[in-house]
Amino acid sequence: MISVFSVFNALCVYCVVMVLIIVLQRRTPLVNKYGASILLLIFAAASLRLILPIEIPFAFVVAWPWAFLGSVSRFFSAHPGVVKMMIAVWALGAVVVLGREVRLYCNTRKQCRDYVLVEDERVQKIARRFGANLRVLVSPDVTVAFVLNGFRPTIYFPANEISDQEIEMMLAHEAQHVRNHDAWIKLAFVCLLSAMWWFIPMHFFRRNFEDLLEMRCDTKRMGSMSRVDRSAYMLTLTNAGKKAVEYRNALAAGKSMAVQSKSSLKRRIDFMQAYEKEPPRMSPVAVAAIVVVFLASYLVIIQPEISPSVDEFQNEPEIYYQENYDGPGVQDMPYDIFVLKGSDGRYELYVNYEFSRYLNEAEIASGKYQHLFIFEEKSQR
Repeated sequence: MISVFSVFNALCVYCVVMVLIIVLQRRTPLVNKYGASILLLIFAAASLRLILPIEIPFAFVVAWPWAFLGSVSRFFSAHPGVVKMMIAVWALGAVVVLGREVRLYCNTRKQCRDYVLVEDERVQKIARRFGANLRVLVSPDVTVAFVLNGFRPTIYFPANEISDQEIEMMLAHEAQHVRNHDAWIKLAFVCLLSAMWWFIPMHFFRRNFEDLLEMRCDTKRMGSMSRVDRSAYMLTLTNAGKKAVEYRNALAAGKSMAVQSKSSLKRRIDFMQAYEKEPPRMSPVAVAAIVVVFLASYLVIIQPEISPSVDEFQNEPEIYYQENYDGPGVQDMPYDIFVLKGSDGRYELYVNYEFSRYLNEAEIASGKYQHLFIFEEKSQR
């Protein structure tokens, strides 16, 4: 079951977790100790929670006593046109953001098609070490190596006079991006960014997200290298990163190895230097905690407490109508104890015109509550 409040809770959880990830990423010692994968896992869990805003039947409902939230909810119920307009604005923003990303990708594809390609058997020979299907195109127009496309990943490699070791280290990095399917992960992030365009921290997190993918790639590559090769790898990527900083107006989309800011470059260098001292390890306890918190988030539904006033029942009876009633005559029944069926389908028990708790359908049909009035809120006033 998906309700307005389950979607609201999913959005709240996602926004809080995103802010938490941004804060944790700035704590370099934490990332150096546990690696970038732990933050990517948290991000994946939050994204899954957002995509699946389901509400389980036995979830514990917490009524949040914020009066203004109740007023807002009632306003939207009484003015469906406002809700439609807000949805239209959200959809328009999503289309604009997604359209911008598509345009950027198309411009990148066009720019790549215009590159002058050269045959470099030395690069191709080294590339074959990382897989026969690895597609590498060499061009003097490329400033720094990057991966483009998801269906048919292609590595665009600069035609520079560098040593075989530097070529191997740069290709190893890009090949790892292909193995990690980072192009698809970035595409998924762009879709989320388009849907959450109104959440400003998402735009700030984009660069940080790419940094996390870079650090995860560095961790996997350095984990399979000797100490000498790790030093060469770190030196090669540092030099390539400095070159990318100097040419920040180079290719803007699809870059994997290129670093666009000095802060990102410094973060990666610090991470690789910390790896030399102690490789990061993802704690099983931390992973288990993430899974537990993810599942527990479905066990609680927070929604605003919408308490109708006494006057709304006594002086303005047209606002609510009686759904069903099985008991004494209306004249003999106290109005201060009743059940209200909200627009979301939930049954709310009121005592002395104050919200008491939520009731399920089994309780409604039980002898304890079957003699109470059951009112249902009208969609229009």
